[in-house]
Amino acid sequence: MAALAGVGLGSVLSSPGTLLRAWRAEMGWTQDDVARTTRVSRTAVTSWETDTRRIPARALTDLDFAYVAGGCLTDLAQAIGFHRGFSGGPGVAGPRRRWGHVFLGEPGPVWAWVRPAAGDRVAGYTRMELLGMRFDEVTGPDGIFLSQPYASSRLPLRVMLTEPGWVDFGRGTIPAWLERPLKTSAGFADVQVIIARHPVIGCYVRELQDRDRGAPETLRDRLRTLVGPERWDLLECQARRQAPSDDVPANAVADPRPPGTAEDRIVLHRLLRRARGMSQADAAAAATALLATAGRAREEDRITRQQVRNYEEGRASRVRHMPALLDITYGAFGWSCREPVRVTRTAAGLFEAAFPGWWAGPVGVTAVPSAAFPSTGSLTLISRNRRSDCPLTGAGSRGPVTVERLRLPGEPPLRLRVPPGWQLRAHMGHDDDAIDGDTMWRPADAAAVGRLFEVSVQVWLRQLGRTEADLERALRSELRA
Repeated sequence: MAALAGVGLGSVLSSPGTLLRAWRAEMGWTQDDVARTTRVSRTAVTSWETDTRRIPARALTDLDFAYVAGGCLTDLAQAIGFHRGFSGGPGVAGPRRRWGHVFLGEPGPVWAWVRPAAGDRVAGYTRMELLGMRFDEVTGPDGIFLSQPYASSRLPLRVMLTEPGWVDFGRGTIPAWLERPLKTSAGFADVQVIIARHPVIGCYVRELQDRDRGAPETLRDRLRTLVGPERWDLLECQARRQAPSDDVPANAVADPRPPGTAEDRIVLHRLLRRARGMSQADAAAAATALLATAGRAREEDRITRQQVRNYEEGRASRVRHMPALLDITYGAFGWSCREPVRVTRTAAGLFEAAFPGWWAGPVGVTAVPSAAFPSTGSLTLISRNRRSDCPLTGAGSRGPVTVERLRLPGEPPLRLRVPPGWQLRAHMGHDDDAIDGDTMWRPADAAAVGRLFEVSVQVWLRQLGRTEADLERALRSELRA
């Protein structure tokens, strides 16, 4: 802590410059060291640390690597002051209650930074599938960090706030010297059951029973030793007495609606870019890198600074799905775009919606009556291992029905089924009027149960500090008196 003397811990998160100065002091580096690492002058480093100039994205990445920060410095610097770019005006979509993020790339430690929009208190919960962490803390304006020691791109991290606030997501481990309130799922320390009595819980229980090779009557007690008796008993008690809690309370403050026009989306994207401390060139480079994750690394797929500028100035863009690309680039999780995609009929009543391989976030499917008396039935969405069914009222229906679900990286086209008398549309982005299909999902088929179980158990074991070998031993072992 001596290295931080004079930095002022209370102001470390007040601006990117103060964060850079504090991190450098903690590492024992001089401004000359930073200048050599980032290949700039010492005067440039001083301008970054005094917030005279924002540090370029490439220099920030280089510094993060040199500090072995695992992405934490980069993401924190871009998150600091994010909400200050939203003081009002057309097309502004925050603060809000519902937030989420899909961490692309390799699995590793991640965090959510929750800050109040007003006052000094934050309350709500974060969840990754069925488990998560609840919080209700007096934090001041700098908020609280919620840490996950391991996150996979197959499981999104969601945050639901009691009151509208600000949430940013990032990679790496939050330094202890920030001295901010922290809740962590490491070792299941602060983990609770968030969604109880979900049908998939029964599926997972049966999967464990099928894989067990010990005495059936001792399976619960053997698994209890993996989690820890006290923590297991607490989770079991929560699962039995809790009702599902992922719904928005009836008296909740309504979230702001995503921008409804192209003009408002452009305004919002310009604000998002500036709030993230990104230049138009930075945005172009990040969007190009995003295309590369989907195997589109050709020269003609490269996004240029001029193309971002043309978009922000309202000129026609030759870049397909530019608003959706920028939505992911700025971490908006679908709240800043509504990009239509093609729906193709594959058979009678069966359709497919093909989304770009780089899109990870909410997608919506809208069933529109195409006849005076459309048939009764369900709009069914199937993607790889999950299936959602939304009832359609049929005769007497007065309008379209939209179902929203989360698309994860690498998923095949979304398969759709609809009864006669309905037409389908699909889009990328959040729709505030949509029914949440992720609250009604179930495994797509019997084989999907095992695949879903493998993804979930890997994350849970990492959070417990256990391995698959530990689980295998528990399933083979016998308890001794």
